[in-house]
Amino acid sequence: MSDRWDFYFCTLDNEPASISLDMGIAGQIPISGYGAFGYVRVYMQHPRPDGLSSNEEFETLCAIDDSLTEAVTSGGAAHYFGRATCGGTRDYYFYLRDPSGLTERAAQGMRAHPTYEYETGHREDSDGEVYRSIYPGGRDVQRMQNRKVIEALREQNDALTASRQIEHWAYFPELSAARRFAETITLEGFEVSACGQSGTSENFVVRFARDDSPESIDEITVPLFEQAQALGGEYDGWECQVMMAH
Repeated sequence: MSDRWDFYFCTLDNEPASISLDMGIAGQIPISGYGAFGYVRVYMQHPRPDGLSSNEEFETLCAIDDSLTEAVTSGGAAHYFGRATCGGTRDYYFYLRDPSGLTERAAQGMRAHPTYEYETGHREDSDGEVYRSIYPGGRDVQRMQNRKVIEALREQNDALTASRQIEHWAYFPELSAARRFAETITLEGFEVSACGQSGTSENFVVRFARDDSPESIDEITVPLFEQAQALGGEYDGWECQVMMAH
């Protein structure tokens, strides 16, 4: 388990879901010697009406997180790599060295929470298919990156609703694609300050800006991500000055 965990929201079986994932082990999947996937599904007692976890149950679920994952992974028996909360349940995902011990280890982890119902299951997954299936797509990764910048602004007491110039970057392997992207975003009110060879790579950079509020950044950047991707490029993020809240 690495220290690069992050989360995103999506839908599973037409219900809202929250996925937490160890992003730091993506390059290590599949994990040698851990060819089985196992899960422990815990039934929440006080979920929100939409099936996600509630503040009322927050402390108890944190305690279950700790005790369950410690018991299942103890002694290197498993790698804990993800968690999905949806439909009133919380599923814990592991890659297992020996799946036969999962039930006993889960029982140890849940012993301190006897009123909670749970179930376990496992199957072969030597190629890491489960991890890859819940790894976030590009739009979700963009939203995750946006959230980190927003959190940094919030820590500085930024007035997130205040409009100010937000600067963006996108990179393309071909100059023609960079120019087409620049033409498109100009029509959307962005001012392009650079469109040409990047000084640090063989790619071509488009640097552009528009007055917007950080509070609406997902609605701004996800379409930019999609437009750049459609032209074979990559949207590379944004920045803005801090505007202090009064």
